Formats: sequence, C-alpha cells, structure tokens
Amino acid sequence: MSVTPRLSIVICTYNRYDLIEEALTTLLADPSLEPGRHEVIVVENTPAAKRQPIRTEAPGLVRIVPCDNLGLSNARNHGISVSKAPVIVFLDDDAYVHPGWAGAVERAFDEQPDALVVGGKVLPRY
Repeated sequence: MSVTPRLSIVICTYNRYDLIEEALTTLLADPSLEPGRHEVIVVENTPAAKRQPIRTEAPGLVRIVPCDNLGLSNARNHGISVSKAPVIVFLDDDAYVHPGWAGAVERAFDEQPDALVVGGKVLPRY
C-alpha cells in the first residue's frame, strides 16, 4: 500500500550539476526528512543532449524527472504535476537547508492551516 506524502519538495535545475548535488546533500542530511512522509522531486530541465546523471543516495525519497520544455515556469509546473503531497515546496538548486527545515515547514502549515504560503529566514553564502 502506497503512502501519500505530506510534503513534496521540488527542486528545478538547469545544467548546475555541482550545485544540485550539494543542495541534495544538505537536504538529505536533514533529520526531519522522512521517506513516505516527504518526497523530493528534482526536475531536470537541462536540454536532453547536454544532460548528465544527477547522483543521489536516496532512491525511494528522491525522484529525478526530466522536463523537456525549457524554462523555470515549465519546470515548476512539471514538478507540480508529478507531486503527490498536498503541500509543495520549491527549493532552489543552489540552496542549503538547515537541519530540521522540512519538519519546520510541515509544522508551519500544521499550526496555520489557513496559510497559503510560508517562508523563513534566508542567509546568503559568500
């Protein structure tokens, strides 16, 4: 029996393989991230002829899905279309998350059930 996740994390990427792999590394180190309760969808928007493998150590939690219609809006819409959770979070392919981030997003929606969007502190990394 398949479990519906509570949170879909969509990361769209275009030819930024080093960055997406670092972003996935920090995300997958988040102890609040749980297979079944969360899903991570990487939308690969690089043109097919230039695509490279995206390495991840989390089969069952991370899905890599190609999107041949170029552009961030197309990639995000494709991510939405394959997401299974009622809450969809977009994360940039160069973003690092703080441990507990996924759980904090989930709690924010639990505590504010009428909220349509939540946000948090963002720190630049120089």
